[in-house]
Amino acid sequence: MASAIITATTAGIFTTPAAEDRTSVLLAPSAIPAPVEKNTAVQTVAAAATAGKDRWRDWLWGFLAVLCLSQFYFVRELVAALALFVLAFGAITAVVVGVYMLQKSWELVVARLAAWRQPVLTVSPATHNTRKPA
Repeated sequence: MASAIITATTAGIFTTPAAEDRTSVLLAPSAIPAPVEKNTAVQTVAAAATAGKDRWRDWLWGFLAVLCLSQFYFVRELVAALALFVLAFGAITAVVVGVYMLQKSWELVVARLAAWRQPVLTVSPATHNTRKPA
C-alpha cells in the first residue's frame, strides 16, 4: 500500500507538466502541491461520526413527523380506536388463557389423583349376616 502511494507521488513529481502548466510552475514553485498521505483512520472515524449524526437526524425528523401528524383529528380518532381494540383483544386473550390454565390444572390434579391409587373413601364389604330377612 505504501509503495503504491510512493510510486504514485514520485511519478507525479518526475513527469513533465503540460504546456499550460509550465508557466505556473516556473513562476510559482510553491504552487506544486506536496504529496499528502491520507489518514484512513481519521477518515473512518469522521465518516462514522457523520453517519451517526445522520441517523439521529433521521430519527428526529421521524419524531417531528409523528408529532405533527398526531395533531390531526383523524389520527387521534385512529389512535383511540387502536387503544379500544387493544383493550378488547387483551380481555379476550386473558379469558382464553385463564380457561386454558384451569383446564391444564384440572388435568394435572386428575393425573396425580390417578397416580396416587389410594381410595378417597374406604367402604368395608357388607356381610351376609347383616341383611334383614324379607
